[in-house]
Amino acid sequence: MMDNSTKQLIEDCASTDARFYKALTLIQKWRESSNTSNSNLVIAITKEMIRCGKMPERRQDERLTALIHKLNLTLNDREELSHSAVVLPLSLQNTISKFLSPSQRLHLLSKEKIPQKKESDSASASPVIVQSTEFPSAPVLSGAINLTEQRCSTVLLLSKIGNQDKNKKLLEENGFGPILYNSFEKLRKDLESGTDICACLIDGSFLKDMSKEEQINFLEELARHSTFMWIRIDGSSLKVDHSYAIKIIKDAQCKKILPAENMSIPSDGDLREPELSFVKRARDLLQTHQGTHIVQKEITENIGRVLIAAVREHAQELRHDGLLKVHSIETKFLVGGYSGAQIALIRVNREGNCVVAKIDKKDRILDEMKRYRCFIQAWDDRLQARACFHGDTAVILFILVSDRANMVTPAPVLEECLEEVWNNEIFGSLDKKELDRKADNLCDGLDKITLAICELNKNKSIVPEFECYGNPSMDIFRTLDKNFNWGLNAEHRKARDLAEEQFQKLASAAIVHGDMHLRNILVRSDIDMHLIDFAASGPGHPAVDLARLELALFLGCFRPLEEESVYVEFQKAITFELASKDELEKRFPGSFRSSINHVCLKGCVAARDQAIEALKMHGGSEKDYIAAKYLLAWQNLLMPGRQTSLTRSVILTLAPQIISWSS
Repeated sequence: MMDNSTKQLIEDCASTDARFYKALTLIQKWRESSNTSNSNLVIAITKEMIRCGKMPERRQDERLTALIHKLNLTLNDREELSHSAVVLPLSLQNTISKFLSPSQRLHLLSKEKIPQKKESDSASASPVIVQSTEFPSAPVLSGAINLTEQRCSTVLLLSKIGNQDKNKKLLEENGFGPILYNSFEKLRKDLESGTDICACLIDGSFLKDMSKEEQINFLEELARHSTFMWIRIDGSSLKVDHSYAIKIIKDAQCKKILPAENMSIPSDGDLREPELSFVKRARDLLQTHQGTHIVQKEITENIGRVLIAAVREHAQELRHDGLLKVHSIETKFLVGGYSGAQIALIRVNREGNCVVAKIDKKDRILDEMKRYRCFIQAWDDRLQARACFHGDTAVILFILVSDRANMVTPAPVLEECLEEVWNNEIFGSLDKKELDRKADNLCDGLDKITLAICELNKNKSIVPEFECYGNPSMDIFRTLDKNFNWGLNAEHRKARDLAEEQFQKLASAAIVHGDMHLRNILVRSDIDMHLIDFAASGPGHPAVDLARLELALFLGCFRPLEEESVYVEFQKAITFELASKDELEKRFPGSFRSSINHVCLKGCVAARDQAIEALKMHGGSEKDYIAAKYLLAWQNLLMPGRQTSLTRSVILTLAPQIISWSS
């Protein structure tokens, strides 16, 4: 017999929203006074919601989910629920199954229940291991794993008419937990939190009533759940060509190709025995993190699952014999930028080359990968970027740009190399001849990288749907101007407005890197430089990358060895007169006795010349270069590590010329 407080709680939970949510706040108090088990309460409330007959299925699902979350079920509660919930409708069984282990879920949703083992049988029972012939199962370091306890074994069965008995039986016999859905609305909600899904089988009846546009939207949304999940589509009801359906999935997952282990489109909905290898492969990939030792573990389980599955899949593709056993994965986290993304150096089995993984929110990863494919890949695909995601966790893998002296160490960034030149110069770590050689090599490297950036910026941006991330915004200054004058006056602000007006004429004309600074250039050797981090790539101003690089060198690493007025004259010479490196060194000898300034000057001149070359391709001129440089100088006032006196020298120099444009 249930006590009165339990009866009242059941009644309230099946009543209005106000009474339901008030009842949830009393759960803890109910626990202290009632002998009714949590699992019995869940079943009783669910039955009462059904009995009332006024509550839509979706509302029942929402309340049941909220209730189970609030009860914080123990392992025993979940075990009891996996047995008692068999009396509920399938839709509510699916809701409860999200809170169960794979073996409990298999028991709940299977028509042929798994018999419970007696205590005396457990010692002699042999664990079952499924081996995939195409992809070996995850390495196990602490003994075999019982098949029914393996995670990531959920298979979605999408069907309107429930004709999935044959598929369910085949999947259950092979250790998978099939869940049936008859509406995309319900599926969409569960996809948001589902991390145990390894495959999805779509019956023709599920697609039949959808329009062509609805099918496209459905496939795109499903594909964005996981790059590891195997998708099987009954092609008999598809209203798009099979090749176009493959393109939809491929584009949604930002892939170059879509192999058979990711998608299949047969002419019916019956899963065949040989196709199980694809389901097993997906499950094994997503289980790798359970049996793989992560050295220096600094990641959550979900990140570990996606990261290790991605690295394993990548390593597998590099081998031709099809055999790969992952015993350990070393992770070394690197210093990243300001975006909040984690950057990890990954090495499999402590051998071979490393890869770099960027871990971030899925929407950011997908945006970056789409930009890379659309704007960068045709220009330079040496990083061979690939996106992998599962649920809400995502990574991009890149080929490591390694230090030439050590193939498992990342190449240093340009900023570090320039600092090394300065430190060697100050502390005498290198003799003069070796220091000069290093400086000359860096000059040659800057020549090459500015030329490469120019070639990128010469390309016209013809993809309008991408937002422009790389151009400087002056909006923040309109707020800060009220409190800070930066040692500048109204004329300089007027010049800023005029420069903005000129800048907008070519604001989205070119393809740009978008985040050009000295930590986004890797130096494999002094003359071999590589760009990284294309998250901001896309449409932008043709001069923004190279003008930003010029200022990063001048304002960040250049050493002002003379008074500020000298650098006003220097900026006139480099910006208006387009003086060469040799001419500038002759006119300002006091500033260029230092090797670091010698390198920075070479980079500034090369960046300026290539910016003007890129502008010519878009019908621009030196006027557009000046406008971009002026706005970026203002932006540099806010950046840490910039020398304010040099920044002001740029603004003071360019402002009068820009003001003259209005006369």
